[in-house]
Amino acid sequence: MEDGFVDGSGKRYNPSIIRVGVGKSDAVRDVALEKQVNDILQELSDLARLETTIALYKMELQRIQTNLTRLRRRVHALAKASPWPLSKDWEIRIDEPTFEETGRVFFVNHKDKMTTFEVPPPPEPGEKQYVATSMPEYRSYMQQIVKLVENFNSITTKLERCSIIQNGGTDTIGIRQNLETHILDTVHIVCTTLGTAGNRVMDSASKFEVVVVDEAAQSTEPA
Repeated sequence: MEDGFVDGSGKRYNPSIIRVGVGKSDAVRDVALEKQVNDILQELSDLARLETTIALYKMELQRIQTNLTRLRRRVHALAKASPWPLSKDWEIRIDEPTFEETGRVFFVNHKDKMTTFEVPPPPEPGEKQYVATSMPEYRSYMQQIVKLVENFNSITTKLERCSIIQNGGTDTIGIRQNLETHILDTVHIVCTTLGTAGNRVMDSASKFEVVVVDEAAQSTEPA
């Protein structure tokens, strides 16, 4: 699991994993739900530190939202820059020095080594065509947006856990139960044995879209 998975595009990704129930190996203990909850409670046990952490998370979310707005304006401008696809010699770029005021893009001709603010003519019949969304600058901005959204979601999750602790007061049992449920609802993969699948904490979690039972034919009737 340390090496992650490979998606349909050949890119590697690492889904978040949690295990309900105590395992014997160190690798399993590191992703155990109980350990994850204990780590969060220990890290945020100090009220002053908790409040500081919440404030920092909110500031970071605001910064990400500002950057997302800035990038989305750019991808929209690139996508709408030309009413038709362009030939292979042309590329669309953001006019960065003036973009915030004008929203302007410009066109680069790599063959003739020239730039223009005028939309180039359509490609000749039979000539290979490229839409704006396939061009390097558009794809670069989209990659940045994806990373920012992932970071936004991660910080939002951490902020929600901080809020659970902050709003829980002295109800330590309630805080622990709410953290357990929140973790199960936000991770990508939940692992458990059939016996532990009947645990109370599993009942409080949202329903799973997919359930895989390994070696189901070998399970006992009580499980």
